Amino acid sequence: CRVAASVGAAPRRRACGAPPDERQRSRQRRQGGSGGGGSAMAPLRKVGLVVSVVWLSFFGSGVIYGWSSLESMMIEDHIDAVQGDSGNKQEKTDLSYIMTVASAVTAGSGILIGLFLDSLGPRFTAGIAGVLSTAGAVTFGMGWTYVGGYALIAFGGMAVLISSFRVGFVLPEHTSLVMGLVSCMFDTSTGVFVLFKWLYDQGGVFTIKNLFVGYAVLLAITHVVVFIFWSLNPEFDTTKWSSADDDDDGGGLDRLVPSPSDRSLTGGGGGGGSREVSARLMRDVSSSGRKSRRMVLTEGLLGHGSGAYVMVKDRPFTKQLMTPEFRFIYLFCVICMYRSNVFLATVGDYLYSLNPSPAPYDTIVEVAVPCGFVIVPVITWLLDRAGFAWAAFVTGGLGIVYGALSVVAVLQLQVVTAFIFTCYRALLFSMVAAYVAVIFGPHSVGRVTGILYTTTAVFVLVLGDSTLNAIVTKHLGNDWFLVHVVMLALMAPVAVATLWIQRRSRETGPPSKKDGGDDWDSRSVASNVSALSRTFSLGPDQMTLNASHASLSYMASPGAGLDSP
Repeated sequence: CRVAASVGAAPRRRACGAPPDERQRSRQRRQGGSGGGGSAMAPLRKVGLVVSVVWLSFFGSGVIYGWSSLESMMIEDHIDAVQGDSGNKQEKTDLSYIMTVASAVTAGSGILIGLFLDSLGPRFTAGIAGVLSTAGAVTFGMGWTYVGGYALIAFGGMAVLISSFRVGFVLPEHTSLVMGLVSCMFDTSTGVFVLFKWLYDQGGVFTIKNLFVGYAVLLAITHVVVFIFWSLNPEFDTTKWSSADDDDDGGGLDRLVPSPSDRSLTGGGGGGGSREVSARLMRDVSSSGRKSRRMVLTEGLLGHGSGAYVMVKDRPFTKQLMTPEFRFIYLFCVICMYRSNVFLATVGDYLYSLNPSPAPYDTIVEVAVPCGFVIVPVITWLLDRAGFAWAAFVTGGLGIVYGALSVVAVLQLQVVTAFIFTCYRALLFSMVAAYVAVIFGPHSVGRVTGILYTTTAVFVLVLGDSTLNAIVTKHLGNDWFLVHVVMLALMAPVAVATLWIQRRSRETGPPSKKDGGDDWDSRSVASNVSALSRTFSLGPDQMTLNASHASLSYMASPGAGLDSP
């Protein structure tokens, strides 16, 4: 309102001219509260959202990767055909074709789901996932088409995973814990079909049809609960078009511009200088376009020519893709996740090549992988205390250790390899999820995650277990030594990239304090997300802009001005 008055324009928000108590009620309505009870219920609805999303991640994100248990059930049931819609025509097919199609759907859906998340928000993205996953479970259970049903479950599972990353902003003081749980639940969800196999072996009513129809009912109920909790937390269900500081009516922008009476940022005395700055900023904002408004304000208030640093999350999406932070996580994620998926897909064949009767070691390895959630407290401590660069070093170190042990062709030693790999995979997924959320911000997390996961999945499809198995059996005499040496060598560029980003980036360093105060460049994950969340869920009477070492706050209350950096 002060900006509008300074340039002779009419106020654009009625709430701006309202008394303080009315503005407070306006903010509470925006954030889903109502009076004093809203603030009391806020922790409960937030915790409920986190718990329901973590449960959904376990129940519906990575279930397709428990394929081996499901395949053995289908073999016992003599299912070797894909039935047509009528149930009469049958097309013979190898059962592995079902998993191949599901993997291809996973590979191609990441970017699309990322666009859904950033454009529609997590509530509707998770809702779409629920419809597809439930339809896929019913289709598979009824035997209408196994390939199509499993593909729908795969698409829905990827949508569940990517949409779940938004929940990390709900409890900013526990971001590392929440991200770790969501990421580890993706692996743990492979145990759903292991449980199905155990129930199936008990006989009776536990047929494939009954198990999947029951699974569809539980999926639908879980997705409805998640949808309700997202609806109760509307301040976190925003999109790239509706963020508080990028909205069309300029409400978030007006709160950042200094008042005519403030001279701290204008460098001049009297109201004329401030009025000139306000008018110039409004012209810049109106002509800059929706995507770059935040950058215009940052440059206008701090002075781009003075060397002020613009956080990656405050840049347009296309500019984010050209940063050192994106180049690092792209290389890191593609190589490390590719190695992880190759290990999971080939470890059984490797154990069999060491000993035609690998029991009980093969069972121990199979059980170890879904247990990554056990080390979530360690992951939380590492991300909060050491920062992303050191977390990347530890992840790379674990990757080197399990890769080196894989080279040693001793069956008993591979049990140790499996447990180290479990820690590596859990830390890898958690670190990547937290890094993308914090560095790129809530309104880019979907698209960035989609790019990373889709690229990785394409590599797995082209150079995955089928290709490697063919090479090993036809050209290497069933000896996996060379394959494991190559996988180990892939960690070299990861190590170089980690050293490089630690020197180049201002946002990945370890948490520390300088001159008795917090430094943005070296904050922990929790404090970074706490600052992001304050910007993410702003009410109409306050706005915080974080940029490099300056924090500019403007409270729209009578007599309040713009605090100096």
